[in-house]
Amino acid sequence: MLAAGLLLTPMISVASSTPAPFTYEYGFTGSKIPFTIKATRTLKQVGPNKWQTQLGAKNILGEITETSFFSWQGCTPVASDYKNFRKGLGQTRESHLVLNHTADNPTATLYRGGEKNREFAITANATDMLSLPLAIQCQLQQDPRKKMSFEVASERRHETLDFIIKGTQKVTTPAGEFSTIRIERDRGKDAKRNTIMWFSTDHNYALVKMIQEDDSSSYEMNIRSFK
Repeated sequence: MLAAGLLLTPMISVASSTPAPFTYEYGFTGSKIPFTIKATRTLKQVGPNKWQTQLGAKNILGEITETSFFSWQGCTPVASDYKNFRKGLGQTRESHLVLNHTADNPTATLYRGGEKNREFAITANATDMLSLPLAIQCQLQQDPRKKMSFEVASERRHETLDFIIKGTQKVTTPAGEFSTIRIERDRGKDAKRNTIMWFSTDHNYALVKMIQEDDSSSYEMNIRSFK
């Protein structure tokens, strides 16, 4: 679920309104989760135009950590490495997606357990699923558009993801009430899955709420605190 995608004062030396470093705490609930899972999302600079965003959750059942390294190119967090670590029920799983944007034919290579699993073509400006909310946040800060499209590489494939602004809305979370812009994934009129995100207009368009649902399940993420 965490890999699905989630989960943002100007920064130096890049665009003046790209998302600034942060630490946010979220809570996840859902139809297949018997309790609230707390997760921490961070963004920090680790080098000259080199950034790291991370999402981590840990409880008695196990732990999950997703990490992405990227550079800002305009308003796009162009990813170079995505790492996924999962531990639970006596098992540990690790994967590493390496995105090579410099080759004549850009590619992404997935490694599982240290061994090459697959390779596929990507675009030169591809981000990853973990950095995607930052791309949306930056677009809202700099140039809000009714419809937004992003090139995204996951562990399975590269695809173009489309999102539509559905208006403004007040939402209430454990961190309080927020004025937000509501964004929905455009999957087509016959889609059985839905992704809805709310970005706060009062907090530099930080992601404060997300719902993912399909025919059999529904998951919800709400911000709990800004640190």
